[in-house]
Amino acid sequence: MERNGFETDLALGQNGYQKIPYDIKAARSLPDNFIENDVKDELIANCDADGDKKIDFPFENDQTITTGDNHRGYLGYRNVTDNSKIIDDGTINLIVENWNNNTSNTSQNSQSSSICRNSP
Repeated sequence: MERNGFETDLALGQNGYQKIPYDIKAARSLPDNFIENDVKDELIANCDADGDKKIDFPFENDQTITTGDNHRGYLGYRNVTDNSKIIDDGTINLIVENWNNNTSNTSQNSQSSSICRNSP
């Protein structure tokens, strides 16, 4: 569960497919070709995924976040000095590789936590 109380769901890569309030796998709600991949490490510890120089909701100033916390990073993270540039591709690379039936590498080699602060 989210520590901040704004959401009741975990990020997909944070804890896998839904098990609460019921297990969707046991309920046979998952497609037969579903393969679970842990993508938590693709969601870098970055409080400003869209690069608008403001901390993303629901984070707060001086809050420490960790890898996998910023759900807005699924589609990547933009550079705060030039938000037309991507600094990290989030999980979208894994989705594209899966669509193309390629093997994906989930190692990001990035810091595991960050303190949220609005940019000047």
